[in-house]
Amino acid sequence: MSRASLHAFSALLAADQQLREKVSQAKGPGEVVALAGEHGHAFSQATLLRHQASTMGGAEDDHLERLDTWGDALLHSFGVSDAD
Repeated sequence: MSRASLHAFSALLAADQQLREKVSQAKGPGEVVALAGEHGHAFSQATLLRHQASTMGGAEDDHLERLDTWGDALLHSFGVSDAD
């Protein structure tokens, strides 16, 4: 259930600019998990961090260097970063 909720939240991020802005400003995974919960998507911080680690490992350095915040890096891992 947790991974399915994470993927559903990812789809929501792709469609909702205001939510992307909130995630971009997040200070850490707890804030993102709380935001997801407010939108009906329940997953753990561990699931979120595993997703981010698995997707960021293959990212090009030039893409990573354009990311200013942890939230921007998370959006990049979901494929919805405005920094790309």
